[in-house]
Amino acid sequence: MADPAYGYAHQKERAAAIAAMVDGTRCPFCRKPMFKAKARLLDYDHVIPVALGGMDGPKRLSHRTCNRRAGAVMGNRMRGSYVNSPSFNRRRAPPKGKVANRKRQLPKW
Repeated sequence: MADPAYGYAHQKERAAAIAAMVDGTRCPFCRKPMFKAKARLLDYDHVIPVALGGMDGPKRLSHRTCNRRAGAVMGNRMRGSYVNSPSFNRRRAPPKGKVANRKRQLPKW
């Protein structure tokens, strides 16, 4: 069963895609076979991610774990590009009373 947060139309499309799927169809991510008997472990996935503008584009079935892993990787990459952007990495002034980049002084024995 699809996530209840999705609307009736999405759930109906997912059920139709599972009914039309041939047992042994390969997952687009891991290339392992998918089976109707394990339909609850399948996601109805956007070919073009929603984060990249794929709202009503083509959809496909994939293993739930493969789809979630791919989404997490994409999210981490998008976040990484933001964190590595020049606007995010501006040099901040050190707190008052502290010196920036001060090395730890070791005692002289």
